[in-house]
Amino acid sequence: MSLTRRTARRDLGWLPAFPAFRRLDLEADRERYNAFFAQFPPYADFSFGSIHIWLDAADDLVACELDGNLVLRFTDVFRDGQLALSVLGSHTA
Repeated sequence: MSLTRRTARRDLGWLPAFPAFRRLDLEADRERYNAFFAQFPPYADFSFGSIHIWLDAADDLVACELDGNLVLRFTDVFRDGQLALSVLGSHTA
């Protein structure tokens, strides 16, 4: 395992590894999510508040870690309720 992979996994160590998911807690996960998100250029669509407003509209937003990346799974209410996945990160398998 590379140093980069270990560092990224440690950054997301608070999340289960794919394919297990868990809900993001508004209070407990905010600082950890923001610390991970801060390593990328600003992008309002994936700020902690925005994902809870827009991606959790169906109250089923869950997250996990995959190869040092953050994976979000949610119901896309703008696409007839289709299941959607979004990946935040820069690591490849």
